Amino acid sequence: MECRQVDTFGQRLYELIKDRPKMKRKIAFAMIMGVITTCIISFSLIAINVGFTEKFLLLWLKSWFLSYAIVIPAILVIAPKIEKLVASLFKEEATNVI
Repeated sequence: MECRQVDTFGQRLYELIKDRPKMKRKIAFAMIMGVITTCIISFSLIAINVGFTEKFLLLWLKSWFLSYAIVIPAILVIAPKIEKLVASLFKEEATNVI
């Protein structure tokens, strides 16, 4: 009977990006941008809607973690489309550069 190692999502992702520096940069960008934006937004919204109560820290951390888990895939999916949109909006400026 053959014993085969189970291929995890992390292993497959690593294999996909290990030799792709552009993909690594995109994932790093998404993770860093995600940490900063979700921190600011979740902190602000919890402070505004709940206030600085004794449960603030727990609510904020829970909200931050959940929003971070949602935003990373969103950034990775949406960012390329936004990059194309911005490139098309400024295509004329790029061709007029001396």
